[in-house]
Amino acid sequence: MTSAPRTTRHRRVHAFRKPVIGTLAAAGLLAGAWYATAGAAATPDLQVTSTAVSLNAKYPCLSAGYNNTREWNRTATAVAPDGTIRVARPAADGVHVTPLTAAGKRSGTATVVKGAQEVGGLVAHNDGFALLTRVSDTSKWKETAAAVVRHTGGRKTWSAKLTGTASHDASPTLDGQRTWNGSKYAACFMVHGAAGSSAPTRW
Repeated sequence: MTSAPRTTRHRRVHAFRKPVIGTLAAAGLLAGAWYATAGAAATPDLQVTSTAVSLNAKYPCLSAGYNNTREWNRTATAVAPDGTIRVARPAADGVHVTPLTAAGKRSGTATVVKGAQEVGGLVAHNDGFALLTRVSDTSKWKETAAAVVRHTGGRKTWSAKLTGTASHDASPTLDGQRTWNGSKYAACFMVHGAAGSSAPTRW
């Protein structure tokens, strides 16, 4: 992270990369379905349960955010089609993704996404997960790049940068979201332009 002064504003952007990133219409449909379900299920028999999961590495509640401003770290929870759960959290050695049963009990060891620096969004699959995160890059500002990392069966199967040197932008922080409609991923996050003398934001 660099503490050099900047003359640009950050904007929330929608990244479209096929086949990794698809239309955000899916996100709208998912949000609409959640709203309809929540409205229909507004009954007094709603029950809330909690479960405790032991961690295999320390969880840093705060970290140095943009321009070294301290901010709360984020965790993400996602449910796979088969009902199992994945929980992602940052740690000193990357992002840890813990598998849980449908009942919320740990079902295996956490998968460590090495080099990942933030939990921006998480999609759970029956065989693993896809994580929106930040990874090292060599942009003008020496900032990180937004990236999607897919793990299957505990191993990384592919990854793709969404920003970086090639696109003349960076992502020093994500504040993102991520979803999946069954065939395409959608992601929303912030970027910092890194082209030209004043580094204008491209989006």
